[in-house]
Amino acid sequence: MRIAWPAQALILLTIADVTQQHQAFGRLQSADQQKDEFLAMLAHELRNPLAAIRNGLQVWERDSADKETQKIARLGAQRQLDHEIRLVEDLLDVSRITRGIIILKTESIDLVETVRRAIEAMRPEFEAYAHEITLAFPTGVLPIKGDAMRIEQVMTNLLGNAIKYTPHGGHIRISIERYLDDAVLTVVDSGIGMTAELIPTIFDIFVQAERSLDRKAAGLGLGLALVHRLVGLHGGDVRAYSEGPNRGSKFVVRLPAMPHGTAAEEPVHVALHSVPSPGTMRILVVDDNLDALESSAALLRIDGHEVETARDGPSALLCVEQFKPEVVLLDIGLPDMDGYEVARRIRSMPGQHDTLLIAHSGYGEEEHLQRATQAGFDHHLIKPADLSQLSALVALYRERRVR
Repeated sequence: MRIAWPAQALILLTIADVTQQHQAFGRLQSADQQKDEFLAMLAHELRNPLAAIRNGLQVWERDSADKETQKIARLGAQRQLDHEIRLVEDLLDVSRITRGIIILKTESIDLVETVRRAIEAMRPEFEAYAHEITLAFPTGVLPIKGDAMRIEQVMTNLLGNAIKYTPHGGHIRISIERYLDDAVLTVVDSGIGMTAELIPTIFDIFVQAERSLDRKAAGLGLGLALVHRLVGLHGGDVRAYSEGPNRGSKFVVRLPAMPHGTAAEEPVHVALHSVPSPGTMRILVVDDNLDALESSAALLRIDGHEVETARDGPSALLCVEQFKPEVVLLDIGLPDMDGYEVARRIRSMPGQHDTLLIAHSGYGEEEHLQRATQAGFDHHLIKPADLSQLSALVALYRERRVR
């Protein structure tokens, strides 16, 4: 740049090393490209189940379709809906962990039993791919301090990864052992393997192996990122190994083990299908989404309940006064008056202190659960909840009132 001094004009020349700026710009470009690829994959992964669900519903409503065809369509739509729900949950979990708002509910758990439950949940997928499964577990318990649900999530993501990337009829080996002060969980598959370049980035969000357009191994590149973060929250680490393409992959999870002789706490599981029928009850359903409202009410009426509906807070409060419901299934995101305020007002009404208030909401963060408790809700179901959960809660509530 030119500098004008009183005596003479000068030129100032500066030289700066901009390597770091260029590297940062390169990383931003790479991240932006990954984001664009992820959004394209997300659109694909969401559309596929929606297409199957739409087709299934159309087949189901055709009078010309026989019962077996309708059953196949119905089951297919349910499978794809479950897949869609898992995708959304994975996205939410990544966001929660990134923002540091996941809270682990830790207790002394048996890693062996926890892994067995995850394997059992994945059994239909193993069978669909005709994979041979080998287990190598210790005979006794291997206690760790952890959140059983999150450890199962780690295992199902590792298994889901192995299943997707292992060709039909392949082999998957799962082993658990204690090594010094660690509990070591290993998953080995005979699948497509990984390149040396991919391994260092495999636990990054949105990173995946190369895919063909047929998308036979579907996914969003979230599973292993979730595994890495959840294991880290438990004070452990996870590593990936592969000898190269088409030579399989190995994932090793290390978690701090509890001392020998530590007893694992019995997990509490509510077997929804084993809960007795609650009988006819007066249930008020409140939701501003008309389709959700009418479908929930229809299912509850099919189960034999007496049901009234409301689409906003004031209407709900008026209905509570007139209908005197025993159970209120209440959406949180209502117009004008939110579900928290509606719950507080119901609790203050004469004769409504023992009414079973159940939040049914798309808001599922820890802060929302706490606000629901403070507002007077007894339970919180996250949309889209299986209404069999509601039947179980109602049955337990009635049994408790009788006692």
